[in-house]
Parts: sequence; structure tokens; C-alpha cells
Amino acid sequence: LVSSLHPLNLAPHAHSLFSTLGYCSLKEYYKLEGGEQALNGYAFQVMEDLLDLVANRIALATRGDTLTIFGHAVFLNAAARRIASAMHMSAEDLNDLEEIVLGDGEGILLESQEHGGAILRHLHCRSLSTISDHPLYDLLK
Repeated sequence: LVSSLHPLNLAPHAHSLFSTLGYCSLKEYYKLEGGEQALNGYAFQVMEDLLDLVANRIALATRGDTLTIFGHAVFLNAAARRIASAMHMSAEDLNDLEEIVLGDGEGILLESQEHGGAILRHLHCRSLSTISDHPLYDLLK
């Protein structure tokens, strides 16, 4: 558990901004005075805490190359943006990441590439109009 993922105590200014703006893209937060600085400070602390966690647990891992982080929308975006930058993601993908507005049950995948860099994927099911339209729906009956 990485307690810094919850921003209330760690980033009061960022949490205050969330109370004002709610769910929207990072770009909207960056437009507010101190918004980018507040979210970047929060994201830096989360990244440091995640690195400590991974470094302490990596010796215990026998296989795997995936780190999954669950968190609060907007703040999860900020953490993903910081990590993506450290992964040398393209400027275009960083820009796209800043525009993502996460809905319930959605996520951000930062996929490391073998020869450096990373690819961004916004994970969601928005293209499914209803569950009955899903190809696996008949299997669930």
C-alpha cells in the first residue's frame, strides 16, 4: 500500500483544486494558478514512494514486469504523467495523457518499449453501447 496515492494529507492544495474543478483533464488543472506545481509535487512524491516499494519488493519477485497502480482520477493521471515523463514517452503521448478524463473503472496503461520509450493507452469500455452488445454477453447467460 502506498499511502501517498490518496492526496488529502499529502497535497492539500491539489485536493483543494479538485474540490473546485472536480473530474477533468490535467490541462484544466494546469490552467489554474499553482495547479501544475501542486499536481507535479504530488506526483513526484507518489513516484518516489512507488520506487521505494518496488525496490524493496523486487528481490521477492520471481517473474513479472508489470506495476499496477489504482488511485483517484485526476491524481492517478498526475502520477501517470510523472512516470510517463520518466519513461521518456513522446511529447505527443504526454499531451494526450494530459487530456484524459478518467471515468469509473478506467485506467491508463504506460507500456515500456524494448528499445526505450513508452506507449500510452487509455483503457476503457466506452465503445460498448450496452453490455448486451458485447461479444461475450451470450457466454454470461
